[in-house]
Amino acid sequence: MTVNGTLGLNAAASYLVSVNPTTASFANVSGVATLGGATVNASFAPGSYISKQDTLLTAGSISGPFNPVFPKFTRPSKSPY
Repeated sequence: MTVNGTLGLNAAASYLVSVNPTTASFANVSGVATLGGATVNASFAPGSYISKQDTLLTAGSISGPFNPVFPKFTRPSKSPY
């Protein structure tokens, strides 16, 4: 997703990331991304995964953190969530 301008989230918001074995969705914000304690959730597609890191958000500048309590992500075994 591309945001031309600012992105404002708050503690009641969920930031959903779709993940597959080769990539993950992300937001590209041209201005300020205010995270406001939003919760990050992930939806995993079926497939074989390796341990790696993906960028979830890029922005001109970032204000505040995501919720530091991340849910335990579970990869799918046979079917997508």
